Amino acid sequence: MVEPEPTPKRMPPWKRLAFVLVLWMPTLIVSFLVIWIVVDLVRLNAVRHAEIGQAVEAYLEQKRPIPMPWPKQLERVGPHHKRVYLFGASSVVLSDGATFNQPLEGRLTRELNPNIRLINFGYCGVDSHAIRKAALKSMEDGALLPDLLLFYMGHNDYANAYHHVISASYDFFIPLQAVAWLFSGRDCDFEAYLRQVTPELMESLQETGLVEIDDQDYGCYDRLILDRFEENLDAILDRAAELAIPVLLVTPVGSLRQRPYGRRSLVTEPWSKGLVENRHDTALALLTQAKDAEILTFDVRAKTQLLEFLRGLNRPGVFVYDLDQAWRRAGRDFGSEDFMDYFHLKASAHKDLADRIFEFIRSRPELLANLDSG
Repeated sequence: MVEPEPTPKRMPPWKRLAFVLVLWMPTLIVSFLVIWIVVDLVRLNAVRHAEIGQAVEAYLEQKRPIPMPWPKQLERVGPHHKRVYLFGASSVVLSDGATFNQPLEGRLTRELNPNIRLINFGYCGVDSHAIRKAALKSMEDGALLPDLLLFYMGHNDYANAYHHVISASYDFFIPLQAVAWLFSGRDCDFEAYLRQVTPELMESLQETGLVEIDDQDYGCYDRLILDRFEENLDAILDRAAELAIPVLLVTPVGSLRQRPYGRRSLVTEPWSKGLVENRHDTALALLTQAKDAEILTFDVRAKTQLLEFLRGLNRPGVFVYDLDQAWRRAGRDFGSEDFMDYFHLKASAHKDLADRIFEFIRSRPELLANLDSG
């Protein structure tokens, strides 16, 4: 008698479902990523600068100044000292050696008055919002009023607004940044990757024709940033004028050879031409054009409009040293010889700036009078 074949055991439904899911998982993941990428490409091509302008305006209205710690150097200042207060951001704090306040104080004490004290109020990350608050506070105590206010600022007014609003408008393709976010703050430093992933990606997508960045005039939000800078500076200058405190402003400079990112036709093309141009003035003009049009660079540099505003100041007791034009006339290249990165000066450039500021002060009787030992 032939025994019937045993009925095969049927796989439980949940196991069949799990098997199908595992089998189709790669297809599902790839399909999901493709759909995500296509949607992001559509959204990227829909970004318009005019709309970003509204976000910049809201950002500036809601912005609160970063608290700036009071420098310990104030402890060595007495009533008999002549006080120079320096305000700025990381550009007056970070370098590969001494920043310009140190050699400047050295020359001031040796060649003008041994009782001069230069106090550096600089603090990383701040812009004119925070500097306004700190500078006004420094003029509250009648016993420690400055004899000269010195400012080197402007880069962060753009860098902060662009980083938090404008560049952030192009932060798509989140999976490409997820790895960096997972490891940020640990032993592996992915900060450089995080800073470059969006600009490099936008550059590549434009080159392949998949993304077209709107070429509308960038001034729609650059003007908002500059308006707020002017407002903050005016508040400082008004108070200094009431107290008869002279003010010296230095035009901020940045490297013109560090790569800027934005719309290729407005940024990459003039920058590439400027790098190979042999005529100095023409090269700097092309590189400046590219720098002024950058929108995706992490450390967006001060725009030419801000420098022109500083050059145009015409107020009693306010002096402007135009470092940008001085370096251009001197034939400097605005490159790696002077800068560590986008706008942090090397120690040699700080020394040059200190000497230039000293000579400028020495050539102005109004400034000398306030710092004279008598």
